[in-house]
Amino acid sequence: MEDISQGAERVRISFSGTAEDAHAAVEGFTYVCSSIADGQIVGSECAYDGCDHTGLSCDDVVCGCVGVHGAAYKRDGTGMLDPSVDDHMPIFECNSNCSCEASCWNRVVGRGLRWKVFVAKHAIRSKGFMLASLDFIPKGAFVLEYAGEIIRADEAERRWEYQRKLKLPNYIICIREHTTSRIFRTNIDPSVVGNAARFINHSCEPNLAFRTVRINSMIPSAALFATQDIPAGQELTFDYGDACLISGEDASLDSRIEKDDRIRCDCGAPSCRQFLPYDVTL
Repeated sequence: MEDISQGAERVRISFSGTAEDAHAAVEGFTYVCSSIADGQIVGSECAYDGCDHTGLSCDDVVCGCVGVHGAAYKRDGTGMLDPSVDDHMPIFECNSNCSCEASCWNRVVGRGLRWKVFVAKHAIRSKGFMLASLDFIPKGAFVLEYAGEIIRADEAERRWEYQRKLKLPNYIICIREHTTSRIFRTNIDPSVVGNAARFINHSCEPNLAFRTVRINSMIPSAALFATQDIPAGQELTFDYGDACLISGEDASLDSRIEKDDRIRCDCGAPSCRQFLPYDVTL
């Protein structure tokens, strides 16, 4: 298969393997680059005011976006995270109402996928498929969004229970953002509608991590950034617990978790926790 995104992404996402495996990977699956809520692409209508300084750069003095929310990226146009910025700081990028150019250094996730990646059948049968990079990806670079259907908490619980009973793969993640007064929760399910991130496997020592990024919508994008230099050909992984999930190995949760529901982790990392992270709220 030449491109599993069928031209939706800026760069082609190839499949390495047989035509039969490629068909199995995308069967019953609709590709989207960004998440969908209530049948619409998140951010199709902008909920934020834009910065207005045509012909000037987005800096702390003239840019409302950066001045209000702070800068998370280096200002050199490379699209790299600023290592001095707190990992838990929400990121606000320039949006479709902004007057700055498309090449603005504060437009990163909004530009979409820029690295060449490919999907393949994993050598470990239990992992199914995997996503790997054809390019060298430097530490701090945005890789791709975890896109899917945005669903309510009760619907996420219903789907998880259905998948558990039928022993189907579960792709649902829950992003939790903690403030001083409340917790904001975003449930993303790429089972039927999503992007290439659905093929990313778990690792207890991953090379990707989540950051919440807002562009046009108050619903955040679950953006995956490189936590280390990633050589070409290396599998892309993230910690399924990175989205504030809870490890199924935690002894304090034994009364709420059926042991048969725990899935053994096959990541092979030296610090492997033996079981995949488990979200008891689903």
